[in-house]
Amino acid sequence: MLFKKLALALVLLLFVVGLANILLTQALTDQSYQSGTQQLHRNLAADLAQQLPLASINGGLDLASIGQAFEIAKSINPGIELYVVDSDGRVASISPDGQQIARDSIAMEPLLQFLAGDSMYPLVGGDPLGSGEEMPFSVAPLSASEPYQHYLYAVLQSDASDQMVRQQRFETWQTLSVMALIGSLALGLPLGLWLLYPFSRRVLRLTEAVESFRSTDLAELDRAPVVDPKSIKHRDEIARLETSFNAMSQDILNQYQSLQRQDNLRREMVANVSHDLRTPLTALHGYVERLSEHYETLDDDERKHFLSISLRHSARLGNLITDLFELSRLDASEVTISKEPFALAELVQDVLHRFALRASKAGVDLRLENTCSSTQVNGDIGLIERAISNLIDNAIDYSSSGQSVVIQIGAENEHILIRVIDHGKGIAAEHLPLLFERYYRAEPKLGGDKHAGLGLAITKRILALHDQAIHVRSVLGRGTTFEFALPLQSGAAATPTQ
Repeated sequence: MLFKKLALALVLLLFVVGLANILLTQALTDQSYQSGTQQLHRNLAADLAQQLPLASINGGLDLASIGQAFEIAKSINPGIELYVVDSDGRVASISPDGQQIARDSIAMEPLLQFLAGDSMYPLVGGDPLGSGEEMPFSVAPLSASEPYQHYLYAVLQSDASDQMVRQQRFETWQTLSVMALIGSLALGLPLGLWLLYPFSRRVLRLTEAVESFRSTDLAELDRAPVVDPKSIKHRDEIARLETSFNAMSQDILNQYQSLQRQDNLRREMVANVSHDLRTPLTALHGYVERLSEHYETLDDDERKHFLSISLRHSARLGNLITDLFELSRLDASEVTISKEPFALAELVQDVLHRFALRASKAGVDLRLENTCSSTQVNGDIGLIERAISNLIDNAIDYSSSGQSVVIQIGAENEHILIRVIDHGKGIAAEHLPLLFERYYRAEPKLGGDKHAGLGLAITKRILALHDQAIHVRSVLGRGTTFEFALPLQSGAAATPTQ
């Protein structure tokens, strides 16, 4: 369909261009003919006025000489018409051929321009015998000095001769025009169609790829239908469109597959969160119910034991709900960070003090290694504290008794680098790309029921709000390192300590 439309448009274009060329060429030819005629006979009137005494001694007209001049001019060129006009443009005398003039005066402005010699040819003037169309002419005054009373005015193309010339030219141009039009269609149309066909074919190929992509179920695709890159051999707009479509279709498929993974994680999250919420709720309900029903028969130690377990489960439930609420707020962009300068080493030291007792009970050596003399950074101190706490909490949970968790602070370019290093079991390489996905746990049993896989997702989102990324490296059996950076406070220098 596109090729047919292009072919029709090409035919119309060739026809219009051919017709315009014919009309333009004919107009230029007429103008050239008039210009040539006028330049060839430019001095005709002056020569006749000089050779024949057309004016009498007293300034009047010598009709005998005028008649003789008219006969000489007619013998030279029968198409020439001679007139004597006065200074106002009125026709005082005409060629004695018995013809009736159509108008008895002509405009003097073209005649004066001709005599001044500062005009471009052809310069046309009125034709007393004509129907109003102007013709090239020659003119000369009939006296030797100004003011001129009369002028010899020669129309170089009479109306009759002009009609005959025009008729001959029209017949010639009609033949040439038809031949030129047929020739342009015979030669230009096949050549144009040959040039247009590859473009229309490429557009058709791209259209087929788009329709195929639109009608294909993305869930069944491993790779989006695209235009074969090997067939893109040009560097024009169609090639750019083909390349852009290839990239766009693959991006759409990648996004669809990412949404599928997110949906699978969401389903898994619902199951995990349901389990994580149900377990402490069931335990809490069971111990409270037993305490309520058997309160009188239980001794003080049993009551305290049941209350302790209930408190532990309620705290666990509260932490889980808090994490879910905070992650929802971070994802919904409801958190507005408030950046301020603060000493990162002091903040990390405060967090370590908070985890010191828990690490001691777990038999984990928790320590800070700071190689910077100044750790002034810009950031939201509350959110950064939460991010560091999540990483240390995660590191302690996945470490065994006798192992260590090290927090390293060092300088790198215009940033302070923070590493949280544990020497636990490590994480398999296939789990690392998904480690920061919400609700994802590489090894759920290792962390017990305490974690729902939200801490790392929260940490990643907090750092994203600070325009920073978090990276992880892990070796099975040797431990895991989490690493991120924060920009130095403007004007501060993180000089390494000796």
